[in-house]
Amino acid sequence: MKAAVISVRLHASACLDVWQTASADCKERAELSAAVQRALTDLAALIHQESEAIKTEAPSTIDAIDKLIEEAFGRKERAIGAFYQHRGERGC
Repeated sequence: MKAAVISVRLHASACLDVWQTASADCKERAELSAAVQRALTDLAALIHQESEAIKTEAPSTIDAIDKLIEEAFGRKERAIGAFYQHRGERGC
C-alpha cells in the first residue's frame, strides 16, 4: 500500500512539474490566469460591499450591488472557462 501511495505522489509531482514548466512559457495562459484573478478579486470586493450594505440595511444599495455581483460572476465564469479551454487545448 505504501509503495502505491508513493508511486501516485511521484506521478502527480512529475505531472505538476511538466504542467508548471509548460505553463511558465505560455504568455496566453499567464494572461488568462491574470484575468481569472482579476475577476475573482472584483467578485470578492462586491460580495464584501453587499455584506456591508446588508449591515446598514440599505435596500437600494443592496439591489444595485447584487446586480453587479451577478455581472461579476458572469465575467468570472467566462474568464475561468477561457482558462480551462486553453489548458485543455494546449495542455498548459
